Amino acid sequence: MARTAEMAHHGTAGFTAKLKAGQEARDRQGEFTKGPAAAMKPRSAASAKAHATASATAKAKLAADRLKRQHLAAVKATPKPAPKARAPRPKTAAVAPPPARAGEMTDPRMWDTTTFGTAPMTDADKHSAMSVYFGSGYQYTNAHLRNGHKAGMTPASVKGVDRLAALIGTAEPTSHPVQLHRGVHGANAIFGRVGSLKGKTIRDDGFTSLTSKGDVAKMYEGSDAAHISVHVPPGVRMLKAQDMVTGTSPMSSGERAARNALHEYLLAPGSSFQVDDDRVDAAGNRQISITVVPS
Repeated sequence: MARTAEMAHHGTAGFTAKLKAGQEARDRQGEFTKGPAAAMKPRSAASAKAHATASATAKAKLAADRLKRQHLAAVKATPKPAPKARAPRPKTAAVAPPPARAGEMTDPRMWDTTTFGTAPMTDADKHSAMSVYFGSGYQYTNAHLRNGHKAGMTPASVKGVDRLAALIGTAEPTSHPVQLHRGVHGANAIFGRVGSLKGKTIRDDGFTSLTSKGDVAKMYEGSDAAHISVHVPPGVRMLKAQDMVTGTSPMSSGERAARNALHEYLLAPGSSFQVDDDRVDAAGNRQISITVVPS
């Protein structure tokens, strides 16, 4: 209907001219793109041959490019093998202290289940013991005892040392073998180089503190520290340092509980020990095993 109206308005000649102009415009575009036969001149034989060669080359290049793209696509699509999982390196673990010997009691619960080490003590005995050893005075006391300078101590300290040593002498002796522990700093000064005292007997002129809890002794770590496993045979007297803090105040109760938690046993000055083993474990901690020599 639009075409009929246009023909009626402009006439047949005008409409024919529009169609011709549109066709010419399409023909010009075709010369740059499709190249219709009406706009192309016939080629010579040489030109046709060159055209054919160029066309073949172009097609070969297109084919090669297509194959290349297909190869790249295949490479991308091919899943890469997962990297081999490396086995984790084993962590160096600390070698445990020597196990308890056959028949030895080593459970920390021995503190609550045995009576060896107990001794009859008055509050005055406990106060004296706290002043010379179980309080801050232990460094002063042992420094003098181990250096052979007991004469340099105050009369009150000498009296307190003698009193504490006497208490240990009245303690109930061990009835069966026990393994206790001790941690020290300054192991090189005490035991010399690693293994140098193995098989020998040593003597401590000071009081020697021990514990039935291995984790207390393990707090002593470092390049010059040592964890000492102490084997105590039957018949050895040592004081069980239980309830050494007297008093009923909250502060006294808290201090008493903290001291009891150490599970401390005390050997008298002049105790001797056989050095059974002395080594450095895989974690670099020095492990020493000694046996108390009964007096």
